[in-house]
Amino acid sequence: MKNFKLLLMLSLCAILASSCGASKVTSTLDDTENPTAVLTLKNGQTVEGIAKNYLRADPTYIELETRQGKKVEYPSSEVKSLVFKAKTADGKDELWLPLTVEQTNLLKKTLSAKPMFVRVTYDGTNVMALERPVRSTNPHAPNAIGVMTQQKGWGTQFFYLLKGDTIAKQYWYHDNISTATHVGAKSMLKKSFKDYPQVVRGIDDGRLNYKQDLTEFIRVMDREWGEK
Repeated sequence: MKNFKLLLMLSLCAILASSCGASKVTSTLDDTENPTAVLTLKNGQTVEGIAKNYLRADPTYIELETRQGKKVEYPSSEVKSLVFKAKTADGKDELWLPLTVEQTNLLKKTLSAKPMFVRVTYDGTNVMALERPVRSTNPHAPNAIGVMTQQKGWGTQFFYLLKGDTIAKQYWYHDNISTATHVGAKSMLKKSFKDYPQVVRGIDDGRLNYKQDLTEFIRVMDREWGEK
């Protein structure tokens, strides 16, 4: 009985120790999970702090903790631009813009009810490439024993925005948890870029495909738009 009590006490101590060791401080300015963010509001005010939500769960607002420890929250409708400092792999800043987005769901196009924060990946002369993370569910993922289960993860929506426009249009969606080949990928992409023959030709001859850097589609589109 004494040995059992001793073992129980040691187990509880180990659990507590591991819990303490696993906790993360998220209020420091150098925490890679909560990057430093600089907001420029539409009223001209600038706010700097630590991003607390990183836009994944809800891309229509941003929550920050200022250097003074004050938590503030702004809806996307009040924000002009958002910059995550030194967030990319090569230490560059990330620019996010709050935009109304046109999404394609089950072949139906819908506009977002509120502006969504989307990340700028290419800022060309005539067009921007943008993307945002989205929750993804794969209902046909087999588990270790072959039983079909739901697998949840993150996917990515890809958009383009013509300079002067206010609506970002989705041209591709990538499911990060699926390894299957996208059926009808060429047809879907050609439909997205039907007004840009050079992009369509690139898709047909294989120079452009969804397995490569998708900003290349927008670079070709940018050059073609400039030639019109």
